[in-house]
Amino acid sequence: MFFLIDKPIGISSFELLKQLRKKLNIKKIGHGGTLDPLATGCILVATEKSTKLLSLFDHSEKEYIFTVRLDGTTESLDAGTPIHSVKYIPIEKSFTEIEDFISSQKEQIPPKYSALHIDGVRAYSLARSGIDFEIEKRPIEVKNVRVIEIDNLSISISLKISSGGYIRSFAPILWTFLWSGWGYVSELRRTAIHTKYGSWREKDTSKWEKPVSISYESIFPDILHKEMNEQEYEAIKLGKEIISEEIWLKEWLIFLNFKNEYTSLCKYKDHKFTIVKNDVK
Repeated sequence: MFFLIDKPIGISSFELLKQLRKKLNIKKIGHGGTLDPLATGCILVATEKSTKLLSLFDHSEKEYIFTVRLDGTTESLDAGTPIHSVKYIPIEKSFTEIEDFISSQKEQIPPKYSALHIDGVRAYSLARSGIDFEIEKRPIEVKNVRVIEIDNLSISISLKISSGGYIRSFAPILWTFLWSGWGYVSELRRTAIHTKYGSWREKDTSKWEKPVSISYESIFPDILHKEMNEQEYEAIKLGKEIISEEIWLKEWLIFLNFKNEYTSLCKYKDHKFTIVKNDVK
């Protein structure tokens, strides 16, 4: 099953899954993109056999609304570590200048307080231990940048960013561009998730206390479903192609189900179902 959960503030993605596992009384659970403890918003959760399909969302884009405070600095680039006050210099850039600057970013350095693995250890564990280390730049693509508001001490922005991008990493480059002294992300909300199969927004979420499942048809609206017979199921278990008497005029991705339960993701071509991802028990 799939769930689109509105993650509350102050809880890690790991802790959220732990709570959901207990509430749903399940064993296997995973998510399609972590959120910081101080972030809120859309997080796609899969349970049991559906966890096998999470890799299909690896390159999803995400939308965020965030606020950068410009009168302080923190090691984690958010309010998760002690805030050190600094002198604030008023912003003299226009909305358009700021939007163009952020849109022009093609790479970034992820925060040291992140879940990335550095030689097998989480970056945040190394940072909390005071160990010095470097993180390499990674490519990003930024779209639909909009400055929402600028007030005396902060700037609020919405944008869409490619997979693997970190919103907190915009704080230090904004410091430099705005000549404001310093800054950190004080609020962060994921408002949408976009995959090649579909898009989901905060209006589609449910609370973790009352999770509402999303159907396979909603998650994968362009992938067909076909119920297998027992002979076909036995062939799929062995990793074999299935010869089909059905005549389809185009190539399709299709879920093969057995007894109404997802079994394999296949590609149909030339009267054959060829396995793309086999999740037979």
